[in-house]
Amino acid sequence: MLDHLNKVETDYILLMLEDYFLRQDVDENKLNRLINLMEENKDISTFNLVHAPIEFEKKNRLGDFLLRPRKGRYRFACTGLWRVSHLKQYILPNESPWQWEVDGNYRSAFTDNRFYMLAGDAEPYLDYGFSYDWMGIKKGKWVIEDVGPLFEANGLKVNFEDLGIYHKPGRIPMRSRATPTWRKKISMFLAQLKPKYVKRLFETAKKYRIAKQQVKSIQ
Repeated sequence: MLDHLNKVETDYILLMLEDYFLRQDVDENKLNRLINLMEENKDISTFNLVHAPIEFEKKNRLGDFLLRPRKGRYRFACTGLWRVSHLKQYILPNESPWQWEVDGNYRSAFTDNRFYMLAGDAEPYLDYGFSYDWMGIKKGKWVIEDVGPLFEANGLKVNFEDLGIYHKPGRIPMRSRATPTWRKKISMFLAQLKPKYVKRLFETAKKYRIAKQQVKSIQ
């Protein structure tokens, strides 16, 4: 991953995964405004361009975006507009995108740079058909119910048999993300006291310690 970034000649890149297929035209004016913000604020590493059900700091808003906390999940989640010089700092040599997405996230906690995500009340900056019910490619095969109509509408001819076809399952029920009651919060807290959750907390703390050592070694 780092080898490819070293060949990039621009200051910013739009990072997406291989199974993200755009469904609408991209508003370049919106992206240019974000680039201007990054030019004015050299400590901004990235703007995550889609909604994500993750932690954010409600009081620290910048336009359509909310500041991510220093420690939190998915700070490197796609899709995002990235400052290339910062992105390189978060990747170790020979590290794959999948390793970077997890381990790099821990290392990012030891930087003062800022990470932003799109606010829930803002319109997505990109439409790539995100769905919890599978999209694009699943298990190395085409999700035909998703990409079939899309490719046909755009005049793209693809031999789906070469890669194989994965049929989209029935709708997967999603649990409500409504704000939990105090009783629910207490129940969730008590659940964390179970041995397996305590073990997970220790494992997370260990990963942060390792990440801190990695950051010191590359500075």
